[in-house]
Amino acid sequence: MSKPTQNVISYDSSYVKYRALHFGGIHRLACRAISSSVALLVFHVYAVTCVRLLCVGSDAVKEFHLAVMRLDCRKVVSLLRGDEDAVNWTDDSSRTATMLLARRPATDCRCRSHVRRSVLDALSAAGARLDAVDSAGNTALMHAVLSSSADVVDWLLEAGADARRANDVGVTPLWQAVFDVTSRHKLDRWPIVRRLLTAADCGVDARCRGPLLFSYGVEHVYCYEEPVSALDVAVDAGCRSTARLLVGAGCSSSASPMMSVSATDVDGCVSWLDELVAESRSLQHLCRLVVRRRLGLRLDAVVQSLPLPVQLQSFLLLDNIPVPSYRAVIDLCTL
Repeated sequence: MSKPTQNVISYDSSYVKYRALHFGGIHRLACRAISSSVALLVFHVYAVTCVRLLCVGSDAVKEFHLAVMRLDCRKVVSLLRGDEDAVNWTDDSSRTATMLLARRPATDCRCRSHVRRSVLDALSAAGARLDAVDSAGNTALMHAVLSSSADVVDWLLEAGADARRANDVGVTPLWQAVFDVTSRHKLDRWPIVRRLLTAADCGVDARCRGPLLFSYGVEHVYCYEEPVSALDVAVDAGCRSTARLLVGAGCSSSASPMMSVSATDVDGCVSWLDELVAESRSLQHLCRLVVRRRLGLRLDAVVQSLPLPVQLQSFLLLDNIPVPSYRAVIDLCTL
């Protein structure tokens, strides 16, 4: 059994060698060949800082996070004026105020979405780190996806949040949203998938093995044995609408192992995959990709402001793809 890490201070006639490992789980310090007075001073300052952080983590953090969760914009602004570091304070799970606000389900903020947006604006103006991660590696954008908060997803993308950022098991916000729509039939995340696909780079072809199902000992069991993309997840679930949406937004069909395997399973049973591959190689599709990548998050506003035919607008915005519908048993042959 290994000995627990501890602070070690050793003295010598010519110098003091100070080594600190895992002090309070916050930082790692290493000081070499310095005078004893400087070493003790550094230790004292660091200890005072750690004690201050521990004190902040008890009452002040709870008060600030509670004000954010209650959408008390006036109190949030007041607390931010009192301590400029409050905006990035974290709880026991390393979650910031922005994450907690993103975690709140959209149904809890019904008729108050404009207030939540005002609180997010106040946090952003105070210097909130949008791409900070919690103890599981999830960002505020991932929390917004998990809570089906489409308005927070929009706000975070417009504020510059990184849509490619994966958590500790390699799941990106887009991958999670597609998985929830196709495998868990959570259709309230369909608008989130569409919105994420308008980001400049949302990691459309990122692969992972999916969320962790369970673990025993040193073994971890994930949803998939091998890393798969969001398009593979849609094809595996037999969700034609989601697969068309992903390909239309730029997912690579040629690099999808699920499509190559499924297309050779049963003749005629998955013919829609062949049609999808053919569509991804058409000139119209390539032109659409150029327009979508050029406009990015401004796609909806720009296309709707132009005097274009309705069919062309629908083609560019992928509005011609219907929302998925599910039966009790999904039969690929009937799609």
